Amino acid sequence: GGISCDQSTLQTAVNNAANGATITCNPGSWTWSSAVSIPNTKGITLDGNGATITRGNMTDGLISITNNPTTSTRITNFNFVQNVGAGCCESNVAVRVGGSFSNAKFRIDHSTFTATPDAGAAVLISIGQAWGLIDNCNFYAPRNSEQIHNTSYGAVDDTGWTENVVTGSADAVYLENNTFTN
Repeated sequence: GGISCDQSTLQTAVNNAANGATITCNPGSWTWSSAVSIPNTKGITLDGNGATITRGNMTDGLISITNNPTTSTRITNFNFVQNVGAGCCESNVAVRVGGSFSNAKFRIDHSTFTATPDAGAAVLISIGQAWGLIDNCNFYAPRNSEQIHNTSYGAVDDTGWTENVVTGSADAVYLENNTFTN
């Protein structure tokens, strides 16, 4: 069995979880008005078990991850609905990931991201830097809505243009077997 996937219950479960734990939601639909935050002290798996999370009136990501130094964080099997336009990018995302390039990798998989006009990106990689995998997800967005926004170093830092790229290494953000529908 799982737990209720309302924001408060899920945040309490995250706060009480041990590093490496898996938290599974019950199927159902919830509207959140604040984010669930996974701190860098925990590398955990959140399994939505098919839960639908709709963005309420809020100014942050639905799930905010800061990668753990040694244990990966995974978000799987959620349906995210971005139905409130709160501006682009930083303030209106479904999943926000950050940390440090030296930390454990993240994985976002087997989830669906649905946006309406003026909704922000589905996944934002920011708050420092993070490497990881986004796979087997479905992204639905009208017009030219941004789906994955990687700010890593920030808008005014050109470090990313001067670093060596090691093809095939784990030090990258990979997108595999996803479907994007506009």
